[in-house]
Amino acid sequence: TQNQAFSALVFLFKHGLQQGLGDLSGTARAKKSRYVPPVLSRKEVDALIGNLRNPYKLMAQLMYGCGLRLSEAVSLRLKDLDLEGGMLTLRRGKGSKDRTIPLPQSITDSIEQQINRAVSMQEQDCAIGFDGVFMPDGYEVNKFNRQSRDLPWYWLFPATRLTELKENGEMRRDHIHHTNLSREFREAALRARILKRVTPHVLRHTFATHLL
Repeated sequence: TQNQAFSALVFLFKHGLQQGLGDLSGTARAKKSRYVPPVLSRKEVDALIGNLRNPYKLMAQLMYGCGLRLSEAVSLRLKDLDLEGGMLTLRRGKGSKDRTIPLPQSITDSIEQQINRAVSMQEQDCAIGFDGVFMPDGYEVNKFNRQSRDLPWYWLFPATRLTELKENGEMRRDHIHHTNLSREFREAALRARILKRVTPHVLRHTFATHLL
């Protein structure tokens, strides 16, 4: 490549000919290529989602239907969803601004089923006296401490196990880890025989492309 040839010449002059080349800051160099994620066809999207199991299937549907980032999909809370109004609110996103997004009507029933599963898990957590879910930065203070146990703050996609904090022994519920979703995407892509490199970000990039 151009940059490899440039580096070889610099090495030759410095170490072979023992000559300096002076200031090279203005020398034209080849620009680094920017990685562009692949775009899935609508058929590939259907095949990918069809090979995912819940709750990962619903996460993928939300990412494709609402254009969510991976971090946004895994960290949704019950209070972020308004099924009657058909809206999803992303709180404290990029730039610390809330975003309101229409929910695809086709997945409303699936969202309601996942909410019911989360409610059931929250009731079980409260029954054993858990210390609440992890809260956003700045919320884990006195008057908000009790809110971490309240249903609105509970995760839509809770982790299967409680997390014990080493510093105080508290038992808290986190959301599903993003690596779990990434792994499920890779395995679903293999089952669907999709030859492109499939990651959660690819699905969001596909959403943006299909809007054009």
